[in-house]
Amino acid sequence: MQIHLQLDRHTAAQLSRAAKNQTEQVENVITRAVHEWLERNILAQWPKQVQCFKGMSDIPLFESSRDKLSPPREDPLA
Repeated sequence: MQIHLQLDRHTAAQLSRAAKNQTEQVENVITRAVHEWLERNILAQWPKQVQCFKGMSDIPLFESSRDKLSPPREDPLA
């Protein structure tokens, strides 16, 4: 995909200098910046290892001890 990007002179000059100092092409710097922005702003998903986790056989399920919990004394939102 090609995108036309219009920057103000000051920003364009700073970007050009910074890319040159890092011996990178401006296009690569912009692409990396977009990737980083997307990583921060797209809803993250749990890794597949977490999604597929079935528990550990030697540890009881959390739900198995719910009947031992005392009910709340009163509704804190009432």
